[in-house]
Amino acid sequence: MSKQSLPKELETLLRLTKPKIDELSYETILKQITSSFNWTYFLERAIATNLAGYLLPYPEIGRQYFPPIVYDHIRGYQRKIQLHSIRLIDLLKDVVELLESQKIAYAVLKGCAGLIEGKYDYKKRQVSDIDILIDPQAQKKVIALLENEGFKVSSLIYKSQWHESKQNEHAPIQAQKNGLNLDIHIQLFRTNEGYQIATTELLNNSVSIDFNEASYKILPPSAAALFTVLHIHKHLFYGSQMKVGGINDLYPISLPPLKSLAKKWNAASQLEQIDFFWNTWLLEDYNSTFLGKTTLRFLKGRQMTFKEKLIFLKRRLFTNQKQYWNLRAQLYDLFPRKSYLLHYFGKGPYLLIWLKRMRNLFRF
Repeated sequence: MSKQSLPKELETLLRLTKPKIDELSYETILKQITSSFNWTYFLERAIATNLAGYLLPYPEIGRQYFPPIVYDHIRGYQRKIQLHSIRLIDLLKDVVELLESQKIAYAVLKGCAGLIEGKYDYKKRQVSDIDILIDPQAQKKVIALLENEGFKVSSLIYKSQWHESKQNEHAPIQAQKNGLNLDIHIQLFRTNEGYQIATTELLNNSVSIDFNEASYKILPPSAAALFTVLHIHKHLFYGSQMKVGGINDLYPISLPPLKSLAKKWNAASQLEQIDFFWNTWLLEDYNSTFLGKTTLRFLKGRQMTFKEKLIFLKRRLFTNQKQYWNLRAQLYDLFPRKSYLLHYFGKGPYLLIWLKRMRNLFRF
């Protein structure tokens, strides 16, 4: 499939939502839309991919060319994500004040960090929840603090004691309050991702930033940029849970300066893959890399092919060779503790829940 075989609606969506599109190019693209254009499909995919937030860089021009109902839906989407982001930042301020009152080291991650740093526009970049990195040793203290403040807190249940000690999850604590979600990270990625990223070093080198009469700690610029790159790579490489709007986070990042840090983090190959993908994506050569084809799958909302399922299953099972050759890890992965199954797959006898889990494991 060549890049020209993209449906006109999706090609137009990608071109209109480039963050740095100029006014003339934006209007030219809109003028070229014909009467056969499927606005219903265009709007559905724009919202499903989180690209709708980027569709009105020049609202008055957009008003001239978008059908009124489409324009109103886009504006409504933008107001919705703007309100949600404001609510998240308000809650973030409370959480940060709580952590600082107890002298707990932290760094704000992902979308909220971009909002308070001014990298993301409240109307464009959808931010789902709050992500905060803390010292792993402070987990119990943070749980107690959040519960005391009225959060509903849940902690990850590991597959086994081996997993708990050898394969730490990156965000083992989730909390909710007033319909908003908070993810507490103890590292940037799961241990079995193979990256060599020291949480203590990240927190010790965190950067203070003032925003809306408050001060926040965020990751140092290079670490934050590389984390964004690797987070995108993770979703594309394993083929799951990617919103195409997240690709726009790559626009302000210069990839070559990150090479030395990527080497230190044992992430050189991942950076190289994203670099190749990004250079071709900017040229609208969407199919020259498997990461690009995966992004198109999310854009179209299509199901995986059988071949893709095999590729992603192999990656999920065998990417980490150290774990693959650990017989104990394999045993506990195959037969986790019952409390894990009960929590994530429902109640019932071990064998029945196990069978349900196995069906889910191979479902894409």
